[in-house]
Amino acid sequence: MAKNIFFIDTCILLEILQVPQKFNIKDSETHTKLLRDRSTDNNSLIIMPISVIVETGNHINQIQNSTRRTDCYNKYIDILNSITKGTVPWQLFGYDYKNQDLAMIIDLSKKLFISKVGMGDIFILDSFNKYLETLPRDRKYNIEIWTKDKHLESYSRYDY
Repeated sequence: MAKNIFFIDTCILLEILQVPQKFNIKDSETHTKLLRDRSTDNNSLIIMPISVIVETGNHINQIQNSTRRTDCYNKYIDILNSITKGTVPWQLFGYDYKNQDLAMIIDLSKKLFISKVGMGDIFILDSFNKYLETLPRDRKYNIEIWTKDKHLESYSRYDY
């Protein structure tokens, strides 16, 4: 059986956290249920790119209503603490960048600039591709970018 790996995108985490002006209730309920299901499935792993942590934190800090900002922040920190404690099947990925990595990201951003792909998405794609290189070839994987963005969905790989 192929292992299911989900690279979570910022838009999904914003839905789950219900960040004002960045979610709708129907999508939030759908993705929260998917998160529960995927977090309890022993054959699934959720990857949290560092760029998603940064982007999400920035969106939370921009919330005008202090009560909502505090609520979202506390939920966000709970998720991050669960990752550090190993109580959820999540892993961080994409922190060890070197100068040549930044050069590759610059090249990729030039190629994708015309498509209006943002730097956050470019970092997610870079992390996704680097993660693929780390996977042992002795088993199969279904690996996808868990996103609402069509341009990122197309990078998913099944029976990889």
